[in-house]
Amino acid sequence: MNNTSIAEKKSDKNIDKPAVIKNNEIAKNSPARSASVARQPVVARTRTVAIAPTRRPAVKKSAPAPAKTKTILDDKYIVSDAYFISDPKGKYYITSKGHFVQADSNNIYMLGRLAQSNKEGYDLMLSDKHYNYLYIGEGGSIINGAGKKVGYLKVRE
Repeated sequence: MNNTSIAEKKSDKNIDKPAVIKNNEIAKNSPARSASVARQPVVARTRTVAIAPTRRPAVKKSAPAPAKTKTILDDKYIVSDAYFISDPKGKYYITSKGHFVQADSNNIYMLGRLAQSNKEGYDLMLSDKHYNYLYIGEGGSIINGAGKKVGYLKVRE
């Protein structure tokens, strides 16, 4: 093997990578090389460290917060709440995009859309794909096609 120095080997290779010299290269290039050079295995030393258990502060379990009736529809998208005489516990809303929806804890059902009314005396109406109409009267009252009040709208503030 040639007798190049470590500095010369580093200049030949990429500067970011260190020069790799194996034990047998050092033994071969050593001027005081003897026949009794023995290779010693390298053993990694492991250190055992005892870790003291940490104390965690006691956590008080608080009473669960009172359950709110929450739907999967965010409040920022709701413009108006709709209440119907035939379903007083139902959750009906008019969204900011004009959709008339019913919501429960897991699902949202699109029932229709808010549109300009096709009947004289009403500015707005709710319609579905089957051409069923509910008209929005004075003060937010919801009127069916026969003229009967079936519910009302309450605008969110």
